[in-house]
Amino acid sequence: MRTGAFLGELARWNLKVSRETDIALRTLLASRGGKKGDISRFVEDAVNREVLRETVRAIQERNVGIDPVELERLIDEELAAVRTAAFRAEAHRQSARVAASRLAREDQEFIDAVSSLD
Repeated sequence: MRTGAFLGELARWNLKVSRETDIALRTLLASRGGKKGDISRFVEDAVNREVLRETVRAIQERNVGIDPVELERLIDEELAAVRTAAFRAEAHRQSARVAASRLAREDQEFIDAVSSLD
């Protein structure tokens, strides 16, 4: 499964890298028993990790002026809200609708891709 495939659509990139980078990556992938598509998956995973890092940095910068105790209180409040029975019931209702849709496979691929970012 392609972890970044969203709604079954893929984009084609043409990249230029140094010869040293090319050799280093191909050597690494070969040592892992490389298969067709490994370079694309490696690049996609690296891009996803960097996007996540930048998102975390932006959130940290945005919250730099907030009192840590207040920030912790806000997080605890939101966590308590998503742990309620009503929230779980609504999440279950929505997930059942998604599973029954004609785009269920593509939706699940997106969920799997997002879930693998941690």
